[in-house]
Amino acid sequence: MKMTENLRNNVENEDESIVPNNDDVVTRANEAAARLEAANKVMAESIKRMEALRVQETLGGKTSVNVEKKEESPEDYAKKVLNGDL
Repeated sequence: MKMTENLRNNVENEDESIVPNNDDVVTRANEAAARLEAANKVMAESIKRMEALRVQETLGGKTSVNVEKKEESPEDYAKKVLNGDL
């Protein structure tokens, strides 16, 4: 019984500063949501720019490792086949 009374007294005498104000929590959550939305916009713009660069690189003849593609002539291909390099 004493333990129950002590708990009841502790709850009744609890400092209100420990319990967060609902308005403060909502305000902080809204601020965090606004920051996330702004970061998402920046990330979306960055992704679009990266995609555009990737398209330009691909159309320009570069691969993902930045090695330029070289067209093989029929003579070079024949040499590889005869040497067994394929």
